[in-house]
Amino acid sequence: MSARWCKIFGMAHGINLLTKKFRQGIVAPKQFVKNLKRQGRLVKVGGCKNRKPSTELEWCQEAFDSHQQHLVTGIIASEEVKLTSGFQNELIVGSIGSLLDEPPNWWGNCQSSVRLSRSLEDYRQHLKLIFRYSSFLMFIDPYLNPDKTEYCQFCELLASIDTERNSNKDIKIEIHVSLSKLNPNQYRKGFKNLAIQLKEKSLGFRESKTKIHAFLWEDFHDRHLISNWVGISLPHGFGIDGHKETTWSRYDRAVCDSIQKEFDRNSRKQKLIQDFDIASLLNGV
Repeated sequence: MSARWCKIFGMAHGINLLTKKFRQGIVAPKQFVKNLKRQGRLVKVGGCKNRKPSTELEWCQEAFDSHQQHLVTGIIASEEVKLTSGFQNELIVGSIGSLLDEPPNWWGNCQSSVRLSRSLEDYRQHLKLIFRYSSFLMFIDPYLNPDKTEYCQFCELLASIDTERNSNKDIKIEIHVSLSKLNPNQYRKGFKNLAIQLKEKSLGFRESKTKIHAFLWEDFHDRHLISNWVGISLPHGFGIDGHKETTWSRYDRAVCDSIQKEFDRNSRKQKLIQDFDIASLLNGV
């Protein structure tokens, strides 16, 4: 995305493309884009053509061509582009002026829950975009023991973050566990073994671009994945059992913020016993 696209979005005729209901009920276009940027939801992708788009039609065509390479959920265009430029029968393209009154199918079909198998393959498939674009990840699971058979592929899941992130951007990862099952020394042993495996399998971890910090809390029970992009309820955490299924549910922003605060080191809701960078456990190894 270039500044040109943002200018088109903020021009008077662009604002008038929105219905009155859309303008008053949600947010003005400029503020909408600012909110997306602030939340880290605007990401750069490679262009399909050598020349940068400069008109609404060219931007829509660029998005449509991108969809042929990497599937997207939907494309929002002006009513003029949608109705007069050959996109009338393309269901992937929706008119910005009718998102609320006559929305495309994909606009209203966003599901808040998903059913998946408890396998590494399904975990990777559903988390690839989150891994690719998040600036931080919080794995919150009171039972997450890297030495336990159920979590034997957790290292592979963390290593796959490298595969998705084709950039030099650092990522901060937190792992939150409960001391109701193991003592600190047992967890240190498990996380040391995890660090040894990651040193072999994760370039980001070896080069300190992927920083992983462990938090040992006195006691808690629920399991979550929290990032700057999304929050997910995980009834079974990331334990592996390919013969069984689980259901993940998406949190709204208020719940994500509440959980993130609950597991902040200065939290008043939980009692932090110990925390450490797992790379520090490799000293002398």
